[in-house]
This record gives sequence, C-alpha cells and structure tokens, in this order.
Amino acid sequence: MAMLRVLGEVIEGTRFRFIAGVQEAIFADPKLSFISKEVKRITDRAVEVVIVRDDIKFVVSERLLKKTAQQKEWIREYLQKFTPYYEKMNERLDDFVDMFPVHPDYINTFERVRILGLEQRQVLRSLSNHMEALKSQQVPEDIPGIFSYDTYWHELSSEPSMKTNPEVGQVIETGETLVERIEQAYSSPNPLEKEFAKRLVAGLAIHRMAVGDIYKEMGATAAELRDSLCLFIKTVDILPGDKSKNLENHIVTVLGKIRKTVNGQFFSKNKANDQFYIDLKKTEDFDAIIETKAEQLANDSLNGAYRAAMLEILEQTDTQQVHTMWQHELKWIDRNVNRQGWLFLGSPNERETAKPQRDYYMYFIQPEDAPKQKKEHIREDEVLFVLKNRDEDFNRYLKYYAASVELRGVATGSAKNTYKLKADDYLRDMQKWIRNHIADAFEVKYNGQSKPIMDWLKGTSVRDITGISANEHGNVKDIFEAVASYIFAGYFQSLAPEYPKFSQWITGDNMQGAANDVLISLSSGARTKRATAVLDALELLDGDKLKATKSRFSATVLDILKNKGHGQVVNNGELLDQVNANLYFKPNSFRLEPEWLLVILASLVYSGELELSVVGNNITASNADLLKSLDFNDLINFKHIQAPKDFNTSAIKALLELLGMNEGLAVSIQAR
Repeated sequence: MAMLRVLGEVIEGTRFRFIAGVQEAIFADPKLSFISKEVKRITDRAVEVVIVRDDIKFVVSERLLKKTAQQKEWIREYLQKFTPYYEKMNERLDDFVDMFPVHPDYINTFERVRILGLEQRQVLRSLSNHMEALKSQQVPEDIPGIFSYDTYWHELSSEPSMKTNPEVGQVIETGETLVERIEQAYSSPNPLEKEFAKRLVAGLAIHRMAVGDIYKEMGATAAELRDSLCLFIKTVDILPGDKSKNLENHIVTVLGKIRKTVNGQFFSKNKANDQFYIDLKKTEDFDAIIETKAEQLANDSLNGAYRAAMLEILEQTDTQQVHTMWQHELKWIDRNVNRQGWLFLGSPNERETAKPQRDYYMYFIQPEDAPKQKKEHIREDEVLFVLKNRDEDFNRYLKYYAASVELRGVATGSAKNTYKLKADDYLRDMQKWIRNHIADAFEVKYNGQSKPIMDWLKGTSVRDITGISANEHGNVKDIFEAVASYIFAGYFQSLAPEYPKFSQWITGDNMQGAANDVLISLSSGARTKRATAVLDALELLDGDKLKATKSRFSATVLDILKNKGHGQVVNNGELLDQVNANLYFKPNSFRLEPEWLLVILASLVYSGELELSVVGNNITASNADLLKSLDFNDLINFKHIQAPKDFNTSAIKALLELLGMNEGLAVSIQAR
C-alpha cells in the first residue's frame, strides 16, 4: 500500500504513468477498512478500471466459447427441449446459448465466494480445464449438457492448499463426508439418482461459501438449486403436470433422502424459507453413539426390539400395550371360518393368567435367554415359533434398533428425530431379513414335534390356505398364520366335530353382519349371497327355499323345547353354555356362536315353529318383520323361546304348498 501511495505521488507531478493489474477490488474491499486512510490516498491519485462480471462473461462467450451462427442455432434447438423444466430459461435462452455449455450464473456464484480469495483468472482457468475435459465427449441427447458451479467442487476439494484456510477446510471436510456417505449408504432403484444427490451436495458446499458466514442458516431452495445447477433426471419426464414443479419435487425428495442417509448430520432446512444448507454445527456422529450403546444393551432390551419387529410384521397396530398378549384369529381351513385365540410375544410359562382362555395360542419366543419349555407345558392348543438360525446381520440390526430406541428416549431436539429415523431403518432391515430368511430361520414346535416352518405345509401351500390369488402378493404374516391354521386343523375339529361348513369365509369381524343379512332376508324376502351361504351352512335351505325344520341344528332346538313340557319356556341360559369367556350352543359338538343360534331361532320363528321373547317384544311368525327393525344386541340377548300360541303355521304352510298356493298366505290366515 505504501508503494502504491509513493508511485501515485511521483506520477502526480510528472508525465510518467504506472499501469498495474490488481487481483482484488482493493478500493471497495470491506476487509481493508482498517487502513481506509491509506486506501483513500491511493484512490485520490488513481483511476480504477474494474473488470466486471459482464466483461468476464464476454471473454468467456466470445473467446473461450465462441460459436458460429449455425452452432448457435443447433444449441438453441437442443436447449428448447428442456426449457419447460427451468424457470425463465426460455426468457434467457440467448444467454444460455452464448455461454453453452457453461451455466450463465456460474460466474456470478464464483464472485460471491470471497472466502476462497479467488482471482478472476481462476474463473477462466477453471472453465478452461472443464471444457478441455468435455471436448472429447458427445453432447447428451436426453439431458441438458450444461455444467454449473457445482463442478468446481471437485477442483476445490482436490487442492490441498485450500484446506489451509480453517473455514474452507471445514466446508471441504464436511462436503467430502457427505459425498462419502451418499456413495456408501444412499439407496435408490435408479443408479443415476446417486450422482444427482452428489451434485446437490457439491452445489450446496459451494453455496455455503457464497453467503459470507459459513455458519449462517442460509442456503438455497429446491427451485433455486434446480435452476442454478440445471439439474435433470429422466424419471421426471414421464410424470404428468408441470415439468418444472415435478423436477423441483424430485429435488426435495432427494434432499430428504440425503438427510436421512447422513442421519441428519451436517444437513438442515430453514423452515421459514424452505432453504436447504450444509450445517457445519451438526457434527454429532450418531452411528458411533448407536454402535457404542448397542454393545452395552441388556438382553431384555434386545427381546423388546424383537417384539416390536414381530408386532409390525404381524400387523398388530396397538404396539403401545404394556402386556404381551394380543387377541387374534386363525382360519379353520376345513370349515372356512375363523377361530379366536391369543398371540403371545414370549414363552408359554410366561403366559398371562388373567386373560380368559381361548381356542389357541400362538407364541413367538424371545431370541435372548428364552426359557426352556417344560414337558407339562406341551398342549394341543399351543404352537411355538422359534427364531432358531440368525446371522450376524440380523444380530446387528436387532442391537442397533434396540440402541436407537433407547437413545431416542433420552434425546432432545433434532437428535430425538434422528434416532427415530435410524430406529425405523434398522426395524425395516430386521423385517426384510425375516422375510428373506423365514424358511431357514424359524422352527415351529407343536405337540412335541419341532420342524422348520415350511416343512409343516407339505402337501399344501400358503395360497391354498389363505385364499391369496396368484396375482396377489402375500407377506410373512400370511406364512405364520397359514402354518398355524394347518397345524391346528385337527385340534379345531376335536373341539367342534359337528360345526357347520361355510361357502364364504366368515371372520370375527363379519359374523354379525352375516347373521344380520339373514334376519333382514327373513323380514323382507331379499336374500344376499352371504345370507344364502349362512342358511346353507346351517342346513336351513331345501334348494333355495327356507326349510327351518330340516336342519339338525334347528331340530336340536325343537327337541330341547319339546322336552321342556307343554307351556314351558326355554331360557337363554339353557341354550347357551359358557366356555371360558365365550358362549356356545352345544359346545361339545356344534359349538355354535350366539349369532348362528339366533339365525336358527329366527328361521324357526319365521316358519311358525316357535316364538322368540326379547326385551319389550314377543316375536312370532305374524310379526317376523321385527327381526329387521329391532337392535341386533337385543335379539342376540333374547330372554327365552316358547312354542307358538297361534295356529300351527308350519302345518298351514305345508297344506298351502301341497295345494300349490303361496306359502306366505299362512301368516295372513293366522293374522285374521
């Protein structure tokens, strides 16, 4: 500065002129404010000729990238295919053509990166180097062949001297970490998306140094990154709607995947303005913390993690329960109906005794410190699924999932969400491993036998049992349930040897609806396919006509009423017996649920064979339409049945049928 001042003083009184090229705008540089007086003395004696960015662009376009009129026309035609993907590219197409293949904003960003102390000549050198590398390549047909400031990242990160600046070195180190994590852990079915993600990181790393303070919560929106980097991926081309918006949405998706890949480290989003930026303060190594925690876990924590994974696989949504038993249903294959049971995450000798007994128990034995099953615990209503063979991959997923869950419980702020993301990843890894290894990993124990899970299904298949069609995809839950259903088939038969067989699959969820369909059909005459299936299974049809007395189930009811004596009633409790927590009609043979007993009784009422007494009403053949209008719960909790006091409607119907007349007239005759 002293030398420049002296030269200025000498020149002022002579005909001598001194011309110098200075690589920084020293008269306008705020970093030199501490010597402003010296700068002022030089300014007063000098004439400044500033090379502005437009001049640099002119040099680049007219010297480095000079094109003929024909070449410009080719480039214009080429770029017009991509203008719908970028905001204002069409309006600035002349700039894009003149600067092709350099993005017009490349130089603007370069000038803002003051932290690097770059000279204008560095811009030209960098562009020249990149152009030299491109000379031997063909212009791509399906993507815009434009490069932007993100390409400088490779030059910057490979220059050792750049890391001597502490701030620059920190950005470079962080950017390299992000790129490495993407290379190793970024997951996408599209291999080009990984390179897409790396370009985003490179662009954000350069942008990090272009905002003055490298720790400032300031970055670029997805739309800004799209336009300033000319990012493109072919998968968005097939999407309907606004092409530029689709590309912007894809960038948001990839940025989200990057954040997930690096566990939230070094990567943030300003919610106030939707700007993404590299966050140099987020330096916590969550993977290392999880790994350390995993080595310290007790077996109870690992068993809890296994339970959580199995609950997801078995689609038990109420995972917040503190107990380990869940209500469950299995298909009784031969009768096409579900049986009620319990799903248990644990061993038989740990079963909760406070829970009412049901038809069966499915146990998923804990992998760590599982207690040995005693012989006296071997029962025909229990099947055990044991994870017998697991490899190091599964053990790692299990430990890391358990560690992530525990760490999440004590974490605060953004770390809490990061541990949740990690836990979700390890849980998915566990589930995927179980799906891929179920045939070899699980053994099933039943009634003293132990075999690999799929060996129990010899002679049948999961699709045959579950009814899954060939074009549908089953899941692991289907396999577990199909094996249990097949194993328990004989046991279910022993519980209810005379249970009806349904042509439609009846579950706990649709049983009441199926019974109600019958009640409505008896009142209105319109019969659904499901109502027909129920009536047919309960042997109440002769062809398509209702014949209530034909059924062995209804005959048993009438015998009970007959044996009661003339004028006597049969109470609800005399027809239904309690077995454990459930009520059944003839539990040792028919084992019919109250819903099916109600259907039988309603059919007998409609046929004039008996009367049904419910709260506030006595239902007979003459007012059978009450079966449709009364509350189902009132009907199923009926008070008693009794012999009809009116005409023998059944005999009248038989006579009308013999005479070829409408059987429905029997009710009209009785009403008169």
